[in-house]
Amino acid sequence: MIIPASKAVRVAWPTALNAGLLAIPVSAMNTSQNCSNCGKKVPKKLHIRWHNCSHCGCSLVRVAWPKANRDHNAAIRRSRSVAKGLSRRYANNIRNRAAGFEVTVR
Repeated sequence: MIIPASKAVRVAWPTALNAGLLAIPVSAMNTSQNCSNCGKKVPKKLHIRWHNCSHCGCSLVRVAWPKANRDHNAAIRRSRSVAKGLSRRYANNIRNRAAGFEVTVR
């Protein structure tokens, strides 16, 4: 579970721990503005719901899943920022959970 560092942390933290999940607070700053593929800043206004990077060509648009756009881009960025500080074992777990896969770490 990856959640913005805010009041939500105090609410979600115990719930995640009781469910056996790893909860790590992360900053949401610029996560939907920076490209999840190349890391370059791609400024967009709030009403722009898709992510198109002019630097590397990465495109996350509404296809089958309506939120597979700038929110998906932000989730990828957050999971990568968290994974940098963790061991490989837990980093793979976080990446897979962000992608929607259920993973058990032994």
